[in-house]
Amino acid sequence: MDIRIEEVLLSLRLRHIHALFAENSADACQKVIGLMPPDAVVGIGDSTTARQLALQQALKKKGIRVLDPFEPDGPEKTPEERLHQMRTIHKEATVCDVFLTGTNAVTQDGRLVNVDAVGNRIAGIFWGHPLSIVVVGRNKIVKDLDEAF
Repeated sequence: MDIRIEEVLLSLRLRHIHALFAENSADACQKVIGLMPPDAVVGIGDSTTARQLALQQALKKKGIRVLDPFEPDGPEKTPEERLHQMRTIHKEATVCDVFLTGTNAVTQDGRLVNVDAVGNRIAGIFWGHPLSIVVVGRNKIVKDLDEAF
């Protein structure tokens, strides 16, 4: 682990954010799954990082119910049906056990930076869930807020 990551982990902890380091993708998946309470329902905020880690599939494989409004559907749904389904899943994901998402950036002093078109990711991180998990790749670490934006 390099000094920059150690600094970010410490900064997050000083902001009362429980931060964990994973050596690689497999380690990250194991750590996320290890945080899940028994019988958890997990809501997904849009996250390229989570998709790249295949977290949704790993959770489902463990028998965990995943509410993912961004999961592609089959062609049998009309656009109106798909929109209704997305809205329903967004609502359910607002009050589930765990919220899993990514972030746009994390500053070296431990600030999570998010710009969100719908608002579900930002709301999910700080409201309504007993546990919120934000997965962050080293590529998201920036010096400060100016660099984040």
